[in-house]
Order: sequence, then structure tokens, then C-alpha cells
Amino acid sequence: KPLEYRPRDNYELNNLPRFEEPQRDIYDGIRNKPPAHMTGYTGYVPGMNFSYGKSYGRTADDCMANFTERQRELRRKADLNRSYIRSRSAPKMETVHSRDEIRRDLNRFREINKYKENTISPEFPPIAGYTGHIPRIKGSEASLSQRYHCAAKRGLELIKMERENRKELQNADTNIKAILKENGKKYSYWNWG
Repeated sequence: KPLEYRPRDNYELNNLPRFEEPQRDIYDGIRNKPPAHMTGYTGYVPGMNFSYGKSYGRTADDCMANFTERQRELRRKADLNRSYIRSRSAPKMETVHSRDEIRRDLNRFREINKYKENTISPEFPPIAGYTGHIPRIKGSEASLSQRYHCAAKRGLELIKMERENRKELQNADTNIKAILKENGKKYSYWNWG
């Protein structure tokens, strides 16, 4: 007995729909003509990944129509939801301070803190839970057998000392140049050469 592909049809083709004339494709005709696509474009079309069995142009048209319809529906739902929430919630509260007062206070704060030193002392610990990079710790004795907080503090102290030493050397260099400049470079090694 052969494998039953369609059970109980006795292998007859009568129950298949038959048409006297060929059926028109919905994409044929002047009104349903798809817009021209850029030749060779194979870029992103929303929803195109899950559509099969049609040409690229027809699939792109269908996907774009579905996309715009979905976006329209999402916008409508968001507007409805926003109006529903707004109508059910309390009335909008007025601010205690006017915007001018807030702006004036912010400007005053900036003026007060404009010339303050904003360096962070190594005495302050890092943010709780921070395990990131602290300069001058790895590869030195500053981090050996110490808690992270202590090692971070030591590393920041090393950086601070290094900056102070560099600043002292720069100040000494500028002082020497100023002294040599005042005397016209008479007795310095500057003129040798």
C-alpha cells in the first residue's frame, strides 16, 4: 500500500480549486505599483528577516507597510496610555521656587566655588565597592599584603608626592632662569659653547 499523503481523497484531484482564467496578482496594475527601490540596495528593512517567498521589492513594500502600521498603533497606544495616566493622577504640582530663583542660586554657587581648589585628598577613600585602577599600586610595594583601601591611599599619596616634587623642580628651574636673565648671563655656563 502506498504512503498516504492525503488520507481519504482516493488520489483524486477534484477537490483542488480550479479557475477558468489565470488569477491576477494584487501587485499588478497601475494603482498597486510599488515605489521604485534603489537598485542593488540590500540594507536594513524592518521585519525583512522573517519574510520569505516574495521578491525583494514586494517583501520590502509589505515590511514597510507593516512597520508604519505598527508604529502608528504604538503611538496611538502611548498617547492613550499617557492621557489615561494623566487623568487618573493628581493635578500637576507647582514648584516651590520659581525658575529665576533657582537660576540665581546656581549662579551664586558657581561664583562662590569658582576659584576653590577642587583636588581630592588621598585621605578620602575610593567609592565603596570600587575595585578599579589606582595608579602606582601594581608593581610596587605599596600594594603588598594590604587592604585595598590602604593600598589605594598609599598609591594616591605616592602620586601626590610625585606631583609636589615635579612642581618644586619646575619652580627651581624657573627661579634659576630668572636669576640668570637678570644678570645678563655674564658669568654663567650659558654663554659657553
